Amino acid sequence: MNRPAPVEGPPPTDQASLASCPTCGAAAPADAPCPACGRGGWFAWSDQGERVVRPTGDLINAEPLDRFLKAVEFRQGDLLVVDLSDVHYIASEALGRLLGLRKRLLTAQGRLILRHLDADLQEIFRVTRIAPFFEIEP
Repeated sequence: MNRPAPVEGPPPTDQASLASCPTCGAAAPADAPCPACGRGGWFAWSDQGERVVRPTGDLINAEPLDRFLKAVEFRQGDLLVVDLSDVHYIASEALGRLLGLRKRLLTAQGRLILRHLDADLQEIFRVTRIAPFFEIEP
């Protein structure tokens, strides 16, 4: 009776299901959130003429932003838009991470634009006196 030789390593389907994340370039499952930057988990990504991060809910803690900041590299002159249409609250720790994101982009001679802040977010940025540090679009 002939038996096939044992196959070493993961089954081929495991490798085939991994793709490269279009946001950070890490190996990620094609049908699940990126484990490195969180794309598909806490934010949607658009790259049609401009790089747009759109959080899909309130930024209660900074962990998702930390993952994003660690995984994404910025090139000279990059423009990043953070579309806050679906965000109604940002915790202070997450505000600090947005300031860190701004600093990283400025270091690369890039720009960070915050877009679609609702009245509550505008008030948070005004009261904390950080609005002047950001380029804010309606």
